[in-house]
Amino acid sequence: MFQIQNREMVTNTNQMEINVAHRPNPVSSSLENIVPACPPGLCINKGDFLKQDFSVDKFFIEVGVREGGAGLDVLRDDLGIYLKVLRSSMIELINQDYADFVNLSTNLVGLDQGIDRIREPLEGFKKEIEMANGDIKTSLESVKAKLARQETIRRDKERLSSLQMVATTLSKVERMVGTEQTTDTAERIATDVNQLHFAVWKMKDAALIKQMLPRLNAVCDSLNSWLDLTTLKGVRERDIPTLSRCCRIYATIDRIAAVETLVKEEVVKPQVESCMVEAEKMDSSRLGEMFNNLLRIIPEHLAELVKLTTDEKKTVEGSVNGFDFLVNSFWPVVAEKIQNDLQHISSPGNPDEFFKNHQISMKFLDDFEMNLTSEESVSMLRNQESYTSFLQSWNLPVYFQIRFQEIAKSYELLLATTELVRSESTDCKLKVTEEAKNAITKCFSLEIFLQPLAHRFFKLSLQIISRYQVWALMCLKLFKDGPEVSQDMKRSETTKDFQKLEINKKKSMKKSASDQHLSELDKPTPVLSISLADLVLIFCDLEHLISAAPGLIMSGLASVLPETGGLDLSQAATAGVTALSAVLPQLSDAISAHIVTGPAKMVKSVVDIPRMYRRTNREVPSKPCTYVTTIVDELKTFLTSQEKSCSLAVVSSWLGNSCDSILGLYLVQVQDVLSNVTKMEESLKKLKKVRERGGAAAGKDKAAGLSDDDKIRLQLYLDVMFLVREIGSDEMGGLERVVRGENGVKIKQVVEQAVGGFISDIIV
Repeated sequence: MFQIQNREMVTNTNQMEINVAHRPNPVSSSLENIVPACPPGLCINKGDFLKQDFSVDKFFIEVGVREGGAGLDVLRDDLGIYLKVLRSSMIELINQDYADFVNLSTNLVGLDQGIDRIREPLEGFKKEIEMANGDIKTSLESVKAKLARQETIRRDKERLSSLQMVATTLSKVERMVGTEQTTDTAERIATDVNQLHFAVWKMKDAALIKQMLPRLNAVCDSLNSWLDLTTLKGVRERDIPTLSRCCRIYATIDRIAAVETLVKEEVVKPQVESCMVEAEKMDSSRLGEMFNNLLRIIPEHLAELVKLTTDEKKTVEGSVNGFDFLVNSFWPVVAEKIQNDLQHISSPGNPDEFFKNHQISMKFLDDFEMNLTSEESVSMLRNQESYTSFLQSWNLPVYFQIRFQEIAKSYELLLATTELVRSESTDCKLKVTEEAKNAITKCFSLEIFLQPLAHRFFKLSLQIISRYQVWALMCLKLFKDGPEVSQDMKRSETTKDFQKLEINKKKSMKKSASDQHLSELDKPTPVLSISLADLVLIFCDLEHLISAAPGLIMSGLASVLPETGGLDLSQAATAGVTALSAVLPQLSDAISAHIVTGPAKMVKSVVDIPRMYRRTNREVPSKPCTYVTTIVDELKTFLTSQEKSCSLAVVSSWLGNSCDSILGLYLVQVQDVLSNVTKMEESLKKLKKVRERGGAAAGKDKAAGLSDDDKIRLQLYLDVMFLVREIGSDEMGGLERVVRGENGVKIKQVVEQAVGGFISDIIV
């Protein structure tokens, strides 16, 4: 029973809340004022039922989780109390508005009769308005028809007037053409002809116009013939006033292209043909003279026309705009003749001749463009197909490939040789380094470099450096592994454009297949062998190339390419040299490691010292052993043999690293020997305690009183001190840093401690 009442109460409240949620906001606001609040002390409040998303399940959950949540019995009682409050509030609300409800039904009495009385006059007004609209529409259509007829009549009158004007003007022009023409009459004829053309264009479908067209064409032909003859006469006689008026007439009748063609065929073409006689036999020695003759055509035959038509500031009297005789008359004839008669000058078969021809031709283009007075003319020239064809006729990629082989061939030959050739220059030790510098210099030679190929020659200079780096690394590998593992040099990514150059081009008699195979088997394959001296020379040349290459590249670029378009190419050159610098530490390590190889084997002779003195009755040692003096002699020999090839600082650096490694190996051997000696000495002491006699007589030197073990220690002391002293001497380049290093200090301490108990007696 409780659940049914409770569910009914909540459902009614939920339905009321849904109805309220669909009302406008003002109604929702007034609803909050109308709904009464819950009495105090209940577990519910008015806001629980006025939420937009109210639901019964959510209501039960919220009431249950509140602080001091109420049970179902309490909730049933509170809902019953609030229901009573809502009912009483609803009754009071109805009582307040009861009078309005009653008056509403009373005010609607007699409303239908009033509507019927108004309907009849309104329908009459509607019919009258429709009739008025029909009369207005009929009158408007009549007016539009009359206006259209009037417009037709006006157009017909205008056409008739134009036809009369055409007939009259054409007759007048025919009479003027029949008389002797002057520039004044020609200007008037041109003006009338221009008007006639406009009128004919407007009435092109009229029968009278079709009849008059042959007469108009005859007048135009007569005018054009007179203009062409007068213009040519003015050009030959350099009559500026006549040329000015003729150009103005051409512009009036829109025949600018026709006069440009006239000048091209009648003035420019004969002069160009006279300048290019025997063009098929033209070479670089006569090409420049021919181009100069072509340029002289402009001041000698076109100067007046160019001056009249390029005067943008109006400083020349009678100047006319809209003409471009240089671009549209002069250049097409010259370009056509060059393409037809001078194709051989752009053939890259002879690169030296090609270079000269290209330079002369580009200078001709630059000189010709200097005659153009506006950027618009220059742009029109460069956009012409003939201009593009002229530039494309120069096979620059093939020229670069030929120069590429010329520059790289001798360089590649030296890189692929089986022995290192010494250089006779003072800067480089090896011929290959000298050739690398020469190759870089050739890339920017004034007799080879072409500006359109600037990017390719710059790339080639960087490839030359990269190629040297690959070769140096190959030499390093051969030095480490020996010639038996050498293979063809692997090209780096940056040198992949280097082509295989044909080294042996001499023809010989063709052998049979068996003979060829036998000769290949019998003939030993030469292999490059790298010695220590060769590696030192490579190191020195590598240092020189690193310092010289950026200057060679940038100075060469500056001499042939003053403007780089804002690009900082020095960074690219520096980056290429930086990659080359990474080889130097590898070469230094290999040289130092090779210096250590011999002494490292000799140091192992330390283990033979105990056998020299134990139970041999040898005298007390007073000089170092032979293996130590041999080590010192080898180090000095390397210093004296290489100090002329490299700087003393570099050789001292190699010796310092090598000596430090030698001292480290020597320290290990000395410590092992001294440890064994100490163990042997302790064993002998134990035996002495067991025996009654004998040990001292066998182990002591009667003359010096030193035991065999002390002699061994003393010999090690003499060897170590001699080696350390020689390393730090001036003859070894002053390697004090090695002596004061960790290995040098430690090995001295070890031997000094070993002889500390008896060395003072011997010195005294």
